[in-house]
Formats: sequence, structure tokens, C-alpha cells
Amino acid sequence: MNKENIPFCIPIRSNAKVQRKGKQDKMHISRCFDDLKKINEIKCFKNRKTIYGNKVYLSGVRLPDKTLLIVASNTFQGADLLDKYRQRWQIEMLFSCLKKRGFDLEATHMTDPVKMEKLFAILAVTLA
Repeated sequence: MNKENIPFCIPIRSNAKVQRKGKQDKMHISRCFDDLKKINEIKCFKNRKTIYGNKVYLSGVRLPDKTLLIVASNTFQGADLLDKYRQRWQIEMLFSCLKKRGFDLEATHMTDPVKMEKLFAILAVTLA
């Protein structure tokens, strides 16, 4: 996505390796967020970090179940990054519900864009 300049906002596993600044070795990314102790506490890095050979912005938040959510992006940074991911997650959940959880959208076999748009609107309102 970086090569094609496609903006992304994705979760990163806590065991992913991040390049240490000025060092040759790598460490687990979760160690960068060890100081997040309180629920809903946020930490954002201003400078890009190298993960899987890509330079990305990182933000993390301690969730209510005490797990750590780490999000990476090539364009968004800070609290904006977490907001973009929250929006993306809501859209992912909408599509998941429409495809698998009772609505079974794919069973319609519709291909007409106008009809699909109307169906999506009706299903979105129904889900809400």
C-alpha cells in the first residue's frame, strides 16, 4: 500500500517487531506501550517507526478489557489515527453483519449498482 500511496489504518499485533532507534536490533512493539496502565489511556508517537520494513505512525490505547490496541498508518497520526481506525472498525462490523450475521447479503446475487445502493441503505437503517 505504501508503494501505491494508498492510505491505510491497520491494527498491529503486540508481538510485531519494531526497529529500535539508532540500533540494529528489534523489540516487540508492545514494549513501546508498556507505560499505558489506565483504561482508555492513549500514547501516540510523533515520529514514524519501522515495522516489517515500512515506516509508519503508531498509536496505542489500553482497552476496557485491559488489552492493548496498537494501530499503524502511513498517513494518519496521533489521536486522529485512533479515530480513523474506530470509523474503519464500525464499517468492518457493518459489512460483517450484512454478509454473515443474519442478513446474508451475498445470497441476493444482485449486481445492479442502483439496486445495491438501495439495498445497502435499507439494511444499514435496519441494522441501526
